[in-house]
Amino acid sequence: MNETIVSKYDLNECVSWIIQQNCYNVALQFDYDALQDATTVLDYLKKNTGLRREYYLIISECCGIDYLSSLHLGDSFIDGIVKFGNTCLAPLPSTVKDLDVLFAFGSYIDEEDFEFAHNFISTSSESESKLILYDTKYCALVKKIVTQNVTHKLSLGKLKSYSHFWSFTSSATGLIEKSNFFSNDDIMQFKTNPSLDDCDRVIYVGSKISLALRMSCYKKLTQIDLSKRCIQEFNSNKELRKRISLIEKVKQKSNLNVGFLITNSIPCVDWCLEKIKKLKKKHHRVHKIVLVQSTDEFKLGNFSELDAYVLINSCNCSHLIDSIKLHIPILSLKEYEIVCGYRVKYGGTEWNFEEENEIDGTENDNEIRDPEDQLMQLMKVDNLLKQFWYGLQVNPGLSAISHPKEGQTGIAGGYFNEGRQL
Repeated sequence: MNETIVSKYDLNECVSWIIQQNCYNVALQFDYDALQDATTVLDYLKKNTGLRREYYLIISECCGIDYLSSLHLGDSFIDGIVKFGNTCLAPLPSTVKDLDVLFAFGSYIDEEDFEFAHNFISTSSESESKLILYDTKYCALVKKIVTQNVTHKLSLGKLKSYSHFWSFTSSATGLIEKSNFFSNDDIMQFKTNPSLDDCDRVIYVGSKISLALRMSCYKKLTQIDLSKRCIQEFNSNKELRKRISLIEKVKQKSNLNVGFLITNSIPCVDWCLEKIKKLKKKHHRVHKIVLVQSTDEFKLGNFSELDAYVLINSCNCSHLIDSIKLHIPILSLKEYEIVCGYRVKYGGTEWNFEEENEIDGTENDNEIRDPEDQLMQLMKVDNLLKQFWYGLQVNPGLSAISHPKEGQTGIAGGYFNEGRQL
């Protein structure tokens, strides 16, 4: 076994945790960029934890614990989840709070990555107070940077842990802080001390920098993207103008077709569907509602009649908004609230405060209450959910785990080795 793989995924600590927790049906959650290592990690854990244990791979773009995917295997079937790589540490719903989870961020440090980040920080002004935030897979790297730059005014954002059922490998030692509530000084998965307003510069190490951070940090914000080995500066006003233009584009629609992307954990779907009624307050009419447990661009492209998508997370992350490339706007839930006419504070601006009704206020007199109309709306939703897009369906847990195989090649209508049944 390659020692780099062992340390990259903290595999020895994973073995110890699985045995100590008496987990016999374990879900291993990987990001897409770790797909090439998934079967190697699986083989290692099988070999070192005994044959009686069963492992199930979850390859997910979910930034938190993808509990929803594990439910495909059966309710309460999984007794432990190991989350590898980056995470936003979004809390699970209270109904599943007793699920054992191990976060393995990895102790391996790429020396070239370290030198790149270290050189930038060490050559910056020593008089500046700097707050370092980071993708969680770089925990070991940022701790080493702080240790070797003692003359600089550096502080690390602490990671918030919301559950005593959560465990962390040693790569996160010194960075975890138990938390039962969210503070206004917190941002993303971090408890910040000092706050964003009390430091001269915020440095983000990683590629998953949140839209919320880019818009709320009015001090110097610098991203060290180690995946591309580049340095990027952000301007919060410029970021805000981009998002406002998308919001206004959607608000101008008199007939609005909206798709909802349910992406992780178990969002409060009923609550979101209730908000759809408020669109009529702004003389909008929702013609189609699409609930998709996916952010695959090819799958989303099937719904060409939509005017916008709304991304619904169980967290405040936005890297999916940044990564999906479509011809229509993709809004966050808070931006969707602005379109609906809710009173919202967003990007340092108070929105819709001239409106008489608040989120929990009375409905507009023009609200349609006809049961037949509501039934037709639900039928449209059900019809869309039943549509089958060949080749785009993901059915975790229905097929045996196997090593990746080469798929079909060619262009549409001219695949090589294409079975006749297709």
